[in-house]
Amino acid sequence: MGYILKEEEGRELTPEEQKREEEDFRRAVSDRVKFGKIRIYESGGLPKVEWMGELIRERMEFVFSLDDTVGCYISADLLQLRDDTLKTLEKLRAYYDGWAKKWSEETSTEFEEMEETDEEQEDFDDMGVTEPGDDIEM
Repeated sequence: MGYILKEEEGRELTPEEQKREEEDFRRAVSDRVKFGKIRIYESGGLPKVEWMGELIRERMEFVFSLDDTVGCYISADLLQLRDDTLKTLEKLRAYYDGWAKKWSEETSTEFEEMEETDEEQEDFDDMGVTEPGDDIEM
């Protein structure tokens, strides 16, 4: 799939991929939400994924994280704990669990493929293969 890039490069999903994720979220959690872009990158040699958004009705921001701070985080000022807010929080947490599993599997598979490619290149380099003209001294 070509998801993971070096930390400084990062990658956002294609518009179609992003839209699919947003539609899934709206069906499962809340239809009134503003989304940030899902960002996929490598940091410290490991794949990382982040997604942020705002639940408009609840006036609450969320962050989904698959990095050193794995988890679902919320931020809100004076969040009123009504029954519907608690249900939304439960839905958000449940959605995060599925999202985290999906992205862990997708990025791990690709990360393993990247490592295999790097190892194959190192093996090739260690074979003492020379380029044409390497034996010519100037």
